Amino acid sequence: MEILYASQQQTELIVELFAADIQRKAHDEADPVIVEVVALYDARWSIETAFLLVKRLLDLAYVWVGSLNGVKVQVFATFLFYAILIDLCDDVAEQLGLALEQISVEMVYRGLYHYVTAVDQKRYSGAAPPYLAREASGLGIIKRQRPRDGPSVTEQIRRALVAPL
Repeated sequence: MEILYASQQQTELIVELFAADIQRKAHDEADPVIVEVVALYDARWSIETAFLLVKRLLDLAYVWVGSLNGVKVQVFATFLFYAILIDLCDDVAEQLGLALEQISVEMVYRGLYHYVTAVDQKRYSGAAPPYLAREASGLGIIKRQRPRDGPSVTEQIRRALVAPL
């Protein structure tokens, strides 16, 4: 069996065609399946982002041991730490009064070094979320707003479903 890999340009074209097809169907008929597809696309993107962070940021791309049990322990421990990290990001977002999507998971992870250093040097005593929230601007924890040319494809589809032409 031959495995074929799509180039970046081919992948982008497929995504554009897929989004255009969904948008066309959204205008043609108010099918509840389309709403599910859009929700599934959003969920899939969140899952892809989570795996990217776990693989790149938490170094799950590298296996430390050769045994099956060791690999299972490494994967379990990494995902457990990822869940704790996301919970910490949620606490920081709550402290700042922001949505979780506005918080950089990578910068919270990197900010833990600064928190531990401050606690070790007796410059701070307390929990991590208040410290990270207080130092958010200096640590780059809050994502900056990106200028957009218009609404995303997903948002366009949602708008088309709410107010069809």
